[in-house]
Amino acid sequence: MRKCKPNADPVEAVVEYYGDSSPFACDLLGAIATQTDRRELATKAVRRSLKLNPFQWEAFTTLCQFGENINPATVFQVCTLTLHF
Repeated sequence: MRKCKPNADPVEAVVEYYGDSSPFACDLLGAIATQTDRRELATKAVRRSLKLNPFQWEAFTTLCQFGENINPATVFQVCTLTLHF
């Protein structure tokens, strides 16, 4: 079992602990922090979730509901799209 550092930032501890699943864990941490009136932690966790997985629309809409200034052009960057049919 992995151990987190004692005084580590909670969001970074989640990212380190959950690895590939960390975008979803950060989103869950954000939801818990929102429900417990810890808006700063919630915003940080949801922003990290969106950074790790920009396809999480729920994280984007949550940040918009928080009133955060999010530029969709910087979050959802599609430089090259190749479709194979």
